Amino acid sequence: VTGHLCCQQNLIQTMQSKCPKFMDTHWLSMERLMAWLVKHREEVQAHMDTKNPACKPDKSWKIMVYLLLDFTEIVNMTFQAIQGMKTLVSSQEQMLRRLADKLHNKGHVKGPIMNIAPVNADENTYVNGTFYARKVDAEEHIRNRELFVCTLMQELKTDNINAYDEIICSMCIMYIDAVVGIKCIMVEHDEMNRGTSALPPVLPKELFQFSRAQFGDLLVEQKLCLSETLTEPQILDLEKEFKAFKHQIFVEEGFCEMIEKMDDLYILR
Repeated sequence: VTGHLCCQQNLIQTMQSKCPKFMDTHWLSMERLMAWLVKHREEVQAHMDTKNPACKPDKSWKIMVYLLLDFTEIVNMTFQAIQGMKTLVSSQEQMLRRLADKLHNKGHVKGPIMNIAPVNADENTYVNGTFYARKVDAEEHIRNRELFVCTLMQELKTDNINAYDEIICSMCIMYIDAVVGIKCIMVEHDEMNRGTSALPPVLPKELFQFSRAQFGDLLVEQKLCLSETLTEPQILDLEKEFKAFKHQIFVEEGFCEMIEKMDDLYILR
């Protein structure tokens, strides 16, 4: 459909707007395309009715375009924030957790399921791991979208009940798989490739709380990781610099207060 629309010079001239190209490796590309199709749906529909090309989309396609736009708008807000050059890894982890919670609520995803009360997948329930979504909730979600979407869904339910059910199932799968996938993301892996959310302290405010012995233990624990970018003498220099850092706390008045007031983006040089 998009390939066809991009080649229709008369339509482009009339609309003074060209259909964006889709790149399947870029989430922002998907949102731009979906937003364009929703905004110009009436002009596109009129063109399709007149030209009747082989790629003319059906009702299911139009509904999914809107649902994908709804979904990508939520996701892209987080992805754009994560890309910030000054965003800490810990902040990225929190953003992803908030995104999972938002999709959890928006998509009416239930779970995680307790082992003592398992939920089995059936024709009315989609299950992925310890999370599940009911078709009745997905249907209600779609019914609360814009009027043209509700109208298309009602027509589809009358004309093609199988296609109607596929839309409902796609809605369940889209949100629950995203929630499960995001919750599986690990911020960091250790030398045994085990996921860990306990990141080593890197900020002055965090290091301020460490004793020299604790910092030494930290260097031993992170030595394999550090050796990928630092030489052995440079790793030893880290301990010397930390010793100087701790010494400064005692000899310079107001140093402690300065460290405590630092924001999370401040790094000592």
